[in-house]
Amino acid sequence: MADDLEISAPGAKEWPIPPEFRHLFKRLPVLATEVRQDYLELLQSMACAIRPEDGVEWALLKTIVDNSWEMLRYERSKAGIIDGALKEALTNVLCSILEESTIKVSREQDARELAEDWFNDPATREEILKHLNDYQLDEDSIIAEAIRIRSRELEQIERMLASKEARRSFARREIDYNRERRRIQYLTENETAAKRLPFIAAEQEPILTARSRVGDELDTQVQSRGK
Repeated sequence: MADDLEISAPGAKEWPIPPEFRHLFKRLPVLATEVRQDYLELLQSMACAIRPEDGVEWALLKTIVDNSWEMLRYERSKAGIIDGALKEALTNVLCSILEESTIKVSREQDARELAEDWFNDPATREEILKHLNDYQLDEDSIIAEAIRIRSRELEQIERMLASKEARRSFARREIDYNRERRRIQYLTENETAAKRLPFIAAEQEPILTARSRVGDELDTQVQSRGK
């Protein structure tokens, strides 16, 4: 809820959200499995760094924070995608190195059972690691196979990350453009006002007064000589 944007992050009072812009944060892109306070801390951190000055910049800040938050989610999802393929990856690796003399049922079936035991039986895990080492393989080899298996999904995640990065960068540039527009507008308005200053009567009044005083003195001297 926008009315519940209580931020306890360090520096939360340094750049608070003005009441007139709190409605922009009525809906936050926080999933049920994510921590709302983490989003608010990210928001406050970026607010202190960017220091939005008007409604346009607060709206753009929301875009920056939302896209940053979703990028963090996508980065976490890449690890989850790889983890989800580890059993299949280990099965593939084992299937390629099992000796014929050790096969009990079939190469594929035995590899699947060993892969299952890898996650449940520490003793079997150690034996498999030794067997992998005989072929100059290790756990990194399993991860590499998992990445290969899920390469299409990972590529899709990378495209999504690139899209979010582009939107975030665009919003940041728009903030710079907004500030430059305001700066030029300020300079234009003040330059126009400065050009009018020489025509203000108050600026000319001391000169006219001095000239009048000199004229009065000359008249007095002429009159004295005539007498």
